[in-house]
Amino acid sequence: MLRPLTVEQVRQQARTFPQAKAAGLDGWGGWCFKVWGERTWVKVTELYDMVEQQGRWPEELRSNLVCLIQPPEPEEVQA
Repeated sequence: MLRPLTVEQVRQQARTFPQAKAAGLDGWGGWCFKVWGERTWVKVTELYDMVEQQGRWPEELRSNLVCLIQPPEPEEVQA
């Protein structure tokens, strides 16, 4: 088992996430981390530590959804 994470470790890692990335099923996008208060950072760190101790994510956070979107057709080039 790993040592418990610190709030600062989690915060530093979150700073590496792309800001423009869409939110996942958890609703967290890269932009969210800029507005979180200290209490949220503490609770998220506690969640990650709990996952590490128990070896599994809570059922509510174990979903995965991939939405495949067909790219638009390229515009025809006018001669």
